[in-house]
Amino acid sequence: MARDGQEFRRTCHHHRVKPQGAVVVMQEIFGVNSYILSVTDDFAKEWLHRDRPCLFDRIRRRYRLGYSPSEKDEGRGYAQQLKLGRKR
Repeated sequence: MARDGQEFRRTCHHHRVKPQGAVVVMQEIFGVNSYILSVTDDFAKEWLHRDRPCLFDRIRRRYRLGYSPSEKDEGRGYAQQLKLGRKR
């Protein structure tokens, strides 16, 4: 949860045995799409705990884009809406 109360989804994978490490995979402008899911699943096969935060939930929840030119433009539009500066 962000300081302003915004809740962000994330998906984690927990093993039955203790993982040997952890990795956080940050999404691209395309969301937590099939590519990000496959990358994190590969890490899980190596006995790593994996976490996939959904960074654009503030703008649009549960979106996944492909790599077509129009989807790239859409993803860039979401990225431009993010406020990356810190509030003090």
